[in-house]
Amino acid sequence: MAILTQFIIKTIAFFDFVSFYEDLVEEEGDVMLAGGAMVASRKLYYELGGWNDLKVAERRDLKRRALATGKLRFCDVLLHEENAGKEKDFVGSIQRFYHVARMKLKSGVGVEYLIWKWMTETSTLKPKIGALLVFPAAWVTNKLQGTRTLDSFDRHDIYAFDFQQSLQREVPEIWLDPDEQLEEYA
Repeated sequence: MAILTQFIIKTIAFFDFVSFYEDLVEEEGDVMLAGGAMVASRKLYYELGGWNDLKVAERRDLKRRALATGKLRFCDVLLHEENAGKEKDFVGSIQRFYHVARMKLKSGVGVEYLIWKWMTETSTLKPKIGALLVFPAAWVTNKLQGTRTLDSFDRHDIYAFDFQQSLQREVPEIWLDPDEQLEEYA
């Protein structure tokens, strides 16, 4: 019974988010809404170029394209308690860190820059040690497997790392306050 109740609550939360999105589209026109979920019309999705199969960060890629066209809005709400893609155990965390590192390298981020960024911008020791061990291993794996680099990374791009936090700082006008319907998820 608890699982069914939890499913119903999450479904209601998602429908509340979609309702907020529909009101936003009525007010502003065709936009993408991100935050607790990511919602866009099929028309806008295709105008933005659709989904790029990057294996990781596809949503961020799509949001970046929406941002570039002025079509991105955020409403910071929590529609679910956990991200199913983020493992909680040590081994799972290292595997995910390795996989994400391989995809960042695939996008054109240099291994030296990736290590430097983590060493200078993370505050705790664990991610720094992870960066020194995992990033070089990911780079070697990509080289040995002949992984094609997409060269889509620009180190001067202020949104290259910590996309959502950078947006909140640099483009606060796209951040929306939750309405009454979404306040309980804020």
